[in-house]
Amino acid sequence: MPAQPAIFLFVVDTCMDEDDMTALK
Repeated sequence: MPAQPAIFLFVVDTCMDEDDMTALK
């Protein structure tokens, strides 16, 4: 099911958007 990982990634990206950006920078 490609929908599960897609939603998971979307949620993670949305929830950890600031964290991800800060970690990447």
